Amino acid sequence: MWKSLFKFTDERDAIQKKTFTKWLNKHLKKVNRHVDDLFDDLRDGHNLISLLEVLSGELLPRERGRMRFHQLQNVQVALDFLKNRNIRLVNIRPEDIVDGNPKLTLGLIWTIILHFQCSNCWTLCSTG
Repeated sequence: MWKSLFKFTDERDAIQKKTFTKWLNKHLKKVNRHVDDLFDDLRDGHNLISLLEVLSGELLPRERGRMRFHQLQNVQVALDFLKNRNIRLVNIRPEDIVDGNPKLTLGLIWTIILHFQCSNCWTLCSTG
């Protein structure tokens, strides 16, 4: 029983990863960026910041270095940006994204999708 439950969870995570990667690339294409592996390509924070810039139309600061400290700073900028927009992030720390934690990375992207896609939907509905 447990083996089939884990298999289902793995399949669901794989589908989410593929779907979220396509969604990210649709938006990142606007700034000539691309994600191949969702868990690896968000770790330095650059793609995450670029995504938020595309979605919000705002410019965000970023660290140019390649050390872990710079990666953590970049992801912190992205998380702070979301928190300042009252987007609730549950138990997601910069270390989780920099370390490539699959569950929390998927959770972060899902939260971003919900906020930006649904806020666009509500805007369209209220103006239509």
